[in-house]
Amino acid sequence: MPYKNDLAKNRACNKVPRPTNPPLTSPSCDEYPFASTHEGLDKAGINFSVAWVEGPDNCSGGAKLVDWYQKNRILEGDPFWVDVVKKGSKPPPDVAQADPSEFDFAHCEDD
Repeated sequence: MPYKNDLAKNRACNKVPRPTNPPLTSPSCDEYPFASTHEGLDKAGINFSVAWVEGPDNCSGGAKLVDWYQKNRILEGDPFWVDVVKKGSKPPPDVAQADPSEFDFAHCEDD
């Protein structure tokens, strides 16, 4: 499934111009819904978002997402809800928090 989501993300990203003012140092296309989900861009229809971001930021976000899956025991096919909170707000107390010291950035690749 993620492979099809990546193809759909790449098609969508090719339609969005990369920022030029200021230009990104290491451009990477980010997507929502997450490529790692069954609801990724391949199945999203018109309900998706893509944006060019700095590569290290995108990789860091992906590492945090993987850590969140593991800490909350989100397994293949498990339903979960994404609750967007304002920057600086605290997430619900029953959600396991990511530990940045445990992030694995080895999977990071440039788009």
